[in-house]
Amino acid sequence: MSGQHKSIFYFPQDAIIWKLRIDENSMRMALELRKEENREVSFSCIQLSDKKTLWQCVTLPEKWWVSITAFEKGMILAHGYKDPQNPEPKGIYALDENGKLLWENQQYNFVASDDDFLVVADITEENKYKRLNPKTGKEMGVFDEPVKIFRPRNPTIHSNHYSAENIYFSRLSSFILTFTGKTAEASVEYLEHKEKIIISFYAKESEKLVNYLLVINQEGTEEFKEVINEDGKGIALESFFVFNDLLIFIKNKKELVIIEL
Repeated sequence: MSGQHKSIFYFPQDAIIWKLRIDENSMRMALELRKEENREVSFSCIQLSDKKTLWQCVTLPEKWWVSITAFEKGMILAHGYKDPQNPEPKGIYALDENGKLLWENQQYNFVASDDDFLVVADITEENKYKRLNPKTGKEMGVFDEPVKIFRPRNPTIHSNHYSAENIYFSRLSSFILTFTGKTAEASVEYLEHKEKIIISFYAKESEKLVNYLLVINQEGTEEFKEVINEDGKGIALESFFVFNDLLIFIKNKKELVIIEL
């Protein structure tokens, strides 16, 4: 690692970090971790405000065919699947703030949340949407409005992606070459935030594409530069995002990294 940035927090995991979800109200992040060797999915939770792991390695009754749906109202919502050959979501598992399974229901799919309830689709009745109590899973009523009025919240800021064919790619490549001495290949992600420039780029090293992350401040000083993926197995989109002035990314698939911007 190079650069001057000091406020960096590393959270190594013993499984592949498959998904991240943030609850902006509680300032917490949920991690979905997958172990291919024993076909097990587990969940962990990190408090972003003080950069601490709250709990980890929580599993559900379904050990493998399950995934995070959302993180809402301090609750992690997960779903199963119709069957192993059909990736369509089915059902809801609701975990509380301590990782305890509060309730599950295989009749509904999560759609969105409102102030005091969850919006769900009844998979047994087409175009039938209901309100559920988030703490109990009990039905609170039926919606007459079209479900399109509901939109899941996304509190994160994502970068702009530029492929090698994009007209701005050569300009970004020149910028990267100036600061790092490396030639960008294939793809660049770029974001300006809080008078800082954040760039994810690939450089060819030993015949592999190595993914770097670079942070430069308004004085033109490099604050952070690190290899975040060196397996050379292709291009990843959305390799980082920003939430509440925190730069968040996954390093080598198994390490969550948080940088205060």
